[in-house]
Amino acid sequence: MRRISLVMFALLTAMTLFGCSAPPEVGDFTFDLPEGFSMADITEKSCSIVNSENIQVGGIILTGLRAKDIRKSGSDDFGRYLNDVAWGCEFFSWNGGDRSHPLQYMSMTVTVPDTQQKQEYYRVFFVRKSGVYDMWFDLAQIHRDTVSEFFPIAEAKE
Repeated sequence: MRRISLVMFALLTAMTLFGCSAPPEVGDFTFDLPEGFSMADITEKSCSIVNSENIQVGGIILTGLRAKDIRKSGSDDFGRYLNDVAWGCEFFSWNGGDRSHPLQYMSMTVTVPDTQQKQEYYRVFFVRKSGVYDMWFDLAQIHRDTVSEFFPIAEAKE
């Protein structure tokens, strides 16, 4: 009986470490934002990030992805997610973090079909309480250097 318990424990641990558990249905949006920024429009799956003038500069989305999807940005699920949020975008991404806390950083350009105007975004995909979050910023509304002040949110291990 003890041997079965050890096997079950090992299996559950492996499933958790390798992203086999189901993603949460409701997000946890209790983030400590840098001074001058706050959250607005909080739902079960997303929130907006606004500056002191109440202008939306970005947001955070619970993606439904698993940690393994952001370890390997070429995964089918990751690709489908990107197509859903920014179809036809051009992006450059790189991995960060470690195996237990993967991060995916992304610089993204979206061309508006009607005007052919390019819009630039910055995204950070990170894991928090077994959910994968997409923290995004509109670089027309926030300076690229200021975005780095939000990195501790993504880099915090829980």
